[in-house]
Amino acid sequence: MRARIVILSCFLLAPSFAAQDFQVLFEGNLLGVQVARDPLGRLIVAGTAGAIAPDRNDFPLLYPPCNASEACAPLEPRQEDIYLAVLSADGSSKIWERFIGGSDRDYFRKLIVGPDGAIYILAQTHSDDFEDGETPHGDAGVIVKVDLEGVTEFAVYPVEGDKYSLSDILLDQGGNLLFTGFYNFPEGRLFTGRLSAADNSVQLSRHALGGGFLSIDAEGNVIITAAVSVPPDGYQPIVTTENALQSAARPASCGSGLVSLPCLHQFVAKLRPDLSELVFATYLTGNGGTTPSGPAVALGDGSLLVSGSTTATDYPVTTGAFISEYPSKVPLGLQGARQDSSAFVSILSGDGSKLLNSTFVGGEGVASVYSISVAESTVLLRGFTTSPFPGLDPWSSEPVPPTDFEITYDLQTGALQDGRSRPDLLLNNERASVFPAGDSLYAVNTFSEWSGDSTPGLVAAATDPDLTKHYVVLRRLSASK
Repeated sequence: MRARIVILSCFLLAPSFAAQDFQVLFEGNLLGVQVARDPLGRLIVAGTAGAIAPDRNDFPLLYPPCNASEACAPLEPRQEDIYLAVLSADGSSKIWERFIGGSDRDYFRKLIVGPDGAIYILAQTHSDDFEDGETPHGDAGVIVKVDLEGVTEFAVYPVEGDKYSLSDILLDQGGNLLFTGFYNFPEGRLFTGRLSAADNSVQLSRHALGGGFLSIDAEGNVIITAAVSVPPDGYQPIVTTENALQSAARPASCGSGLVSLPCLHQFVAKLRPDLSELVFATYLTGNGGTTPSGPAVALGDGSLLVSGSTTATDYPVTTGAFISEYPSKVPLGLQGARQDSSAFVSILSGDGSKLLNSTFVGGEGVASVYSISVAESTVLLRGFTTSPFPGLDPWSSEPVPPTDFEITYDLQTGALQDGRSRPDLLLNNERASVFPAGDSLYAVNTFSEWSGDSTPGLVAAATDPDLTKHYVVLRRLSASK
């Protein structure tokens, strides 16, 4: 089966769901979409082209129109390959687009753009001819660099062997590319390394830490925020340092009565810029599953801000926390499956030895945080909630329906304030992935529509009437309400 992508373009005028609000509309199974801006202000879009139907092979690309470059010639549709496109700053024209991959399944994982405009793609490949090279791996993480014109500069497999995955990449202060990941089951070994900007040589840290997310602090130290499972026998997958806030995680069961799995437990670690020295490694978890929502943010005093979701009723909070007790009261589901969860935000000291501030973020329903933006003295949290938060106007007086939200966290006092719904992050009741890019906020929504259904605001396209329509909508939103 092959993928089919159609791009339509409209302009964002107001925070409603009329047709003119959509900046770019993809018709097709474009999965895991991410967006970024390059130094020229252009919009970079990447995702995995999924399969739709075997007879959808000649559906033309309509909008936005190509410019005159050869790089924007029409593409032959491909299945389970990485799709990469560069659009004009306002989304009104397509500068170039291409597929990245080989003859087997290839999946997009992450997009970053360097200060020189180079595009780095993190991917997982099952092809033995990925990017027409001799690929010595059957299931491996790969890092691809693409120049401003869409030409592949390199495709690098940073560790030996196969059956491994890369979870994150990040450019350090010297232009080197940091990466982290893990070997797949049953080995499960963690790793973090660096790809040299000078000669593409690889240096692996001798410390078995990795997976999850990467960030760097003002001194160039590398921060790893991830989660590991602790089996019933209590084996600790990571070795913590002497000064760790939590030296071990307790085994706990997550899942239902039918399928019971060890819980994931969050940990935070700091390595020196050259990856040789471990500054600290500590767990930050409780008696249930705890996972980070993204990379730790290094604050000006060297402390680290961490956010995520937890089912741990004893997740550590500090004295006087705005929400000091685990708030979720969602009852157990079938076979005793836990359906509750709360978000959290915590500030960990720069040496990993103590919490400076920590609070739950949520109400009696389910809550999660999926992005954070740090200003001088506050943090803007974006997430999803099914209930109001206690003691917080305007939600304290009346419930809210399941909705995306924004809330401000004061770095000085630890207070939560200015909670507000963001219904514009929903489209056809589907939640968005949100990406700040430049001075704009972009929401990516995916949904399907059976033929014959009418979807208000979508421009009609000439699809086969017997097939389901798949859409990816990329919208530019106001930064906050």
